[in-house]
Amino acid sequence: MACPPTTVADRKEMIRQIIQRVIVQAEGESERLHITIEWVGGGTTTGITTRPIRRTENLRYYPLLCERIRSLAAEGYSTVKITACLAQEGFCSPQQDRSLNRQTVIALMQRLGVRQPNRSPRPRLDPHAWRLSELASKLGRSITTLHLWRKHGWLAARWYEPERCWMVWADEAELGRLKARCTLSPGASNHKKRLEAQESHATDSSQLTTA
Repeated sequence: MACPPTTVADRKEMIRQIIQRVIVQAEGESERLHITIEWVGGGTTTGITTRPIRRTENLRYYPLLCERIRSLAAEGYSTVKITACLAQEGFCSPQQDRSLNRQTVIALMQRLGVRQPNRSPRPRLDPHAWRLSELASKLGRSITTLHLWRKHGWLAARWYEPERCWMVWADEAELGRLKARCTLSPGASNHKKRLEAQESHATDSSQLTTA
């Protein structure tokens, strides 16, 4: 007769029988965590792991990352090669699940004022037009975050075919609104998103009723 499978509750109870407590200490806002396991009956085990974080500049090795980007750019490496080198050297994204992507590398280079030798900066199109990478640098946010905002309709963005990139319209008032959004916690941001969706739905329903 086969034994019944071990349930999740059974596994948790088995762990409680051998572990007294687990202590987790973070290194500031960085991705690094120190783990201490205190065993029943005495004795401890320590270790280090990582966690996902939101901002690239909070990475423990951010100063080293910046210095490496400057060095590779000074050697004439393209952004594609810089991204590949950083991946080979073990630099991870804030989410800790993959290497840094090229968009993040470009945003970091712009934030640091780093450009490749013999490559002139791209001209601004008009006072209120921003390439997505330029706006990300201005706001101190990743390009990935701004792409999410664009998909949610929080940016007045359009595809600019001549440069094959997304362009965003943002005057001083719009920049102020976007900077305010940057200060929202994830929970507050989601709440704001739900309210905006409800307001949009109410407006659509009112227009249908009127019609």
